[in-house]
Amino acid sequence: MTVRSRRSRRALPPTLAILLTLTLGVGGCARPDAPSVLDTDPAELTESEIEADLSAYESVTADLDFARAEARLPLDRAITEGVAEMRLREHQLRFAKLNACFAAQQLPPRTAISDSREFAEVFLFREFGFWDVSGAAVRGYDLPNAPAAGVADDGSAHDTMSEAERACWEAADEGTEREEQSENLSLATQLRDRAWYVTTQRAEVRAANDAAAACMREQGLTLDENQEVIPPEPDQEGILRTALTEARCRVDTGQIRVSFDTQARLEASYLDENEATLEQEITDRSDRLAELDRAIADVG
Repeated sequence: MTVRSRRSRRALPPTLAILLTLTLGVGGCARPDAPSVLDTDPAELTESEIEADLSAYESVTADLDFARAEARLPLDRAITEGVAEMRLREHQLRFAKLNACFAAQQLPPRTAISDSREFAEVFLFREFGFWDVSGAAVRGYDLPNAPAAGVADDGSAHDTMSEAERACWEAADEGTEREEQSENLSLATQLRDRAWYVTTQRAEVRAANDAAAACMREQGLTLDENQEVIPPEPDQEGILRTALTEARCRVDTGQIRVSFDTQARLEASYLDENEATLEQEITDRSDRLAELDRAIADVG
C-alpha cells in the first residue's frame, strides 16, 4: 500500500509528492506517449487559464466526507481504475519469474501477495491544508492507521543470500524500475496536478485561504508567509490543540469546500476536453492486465 499526499508545499505537484511507501507496488499505468501538460513552470500559468469562466460547471462539486477528511473528485476514476490490480499482477509476475528460477536451482519458493488492496494508494487529501477535525483531537497531524500490509519476501533482507538466489532476484526485477517511473506520466495525473496549481491561484480560493488564515491567527496560531501553520514546540497537547484549531478554521470558514469544489470544476472541464484520451488510458491499463495475466500463465 502506498500513502500519497496530494498536497504540495507549493513546490511539487501534489500527486507526485509521495510521503511513505508501506508496500512496494510495481506497475506502470501510463501510456509512454502521454503528452505533458506541465512543461512550463506553474508560475507561468496564463491569466486566462487562472481566471477561466467555470459557470458551466457550477453544479459540479467535490464529494467531501468531513468525518473522514476525504474527497472524491472527477478525475479519480481516470487516475485509479485498474491501477492496484495492475500493480498486483506486476508483483505476481515478478514472483512467478522468481519461483521458476528458484525451482530450477532447487530452492524453496517465495509467497506473493494475492490481494490487490495491498497495492491501493491511500490519499491524505491535505493539498489545501489540514482539515481532519475528527482525527486532530486524537492524533494531531499524524497519519491515520493504515491497514496492515501483506507480507511478501522482497529479497532485501537476505545478507547471506547465495549467488544463485541473488541471480534469481535480479532476473525477476528486470524492468521494474521502468514500470514504476512510467506511472506519473499519465495524462490524468498531469491534469490533476495542473488543476491543483490553477485552483491555488484562483481569486475565490485565495480569498478562502485568507479567511481561514485570519481565523487561525485569531485563535492564536502562528503562520508563515505562505499562510502555513508553524507547529508549536514538540508538546503533544499543544500539537493536538494546534491541529484541531487549524482543521476547524479551514472547515468552518468554508476554505476546504471552496478549494475542493474549485478543483472539482477544473477537473470536470479538463475531463470534458480530454475524455477520449483519458478513456484510452483506462483501456490501456485493462489491456496491460490481460498482457500480464498471459505472461504469468506462460511462466507458470
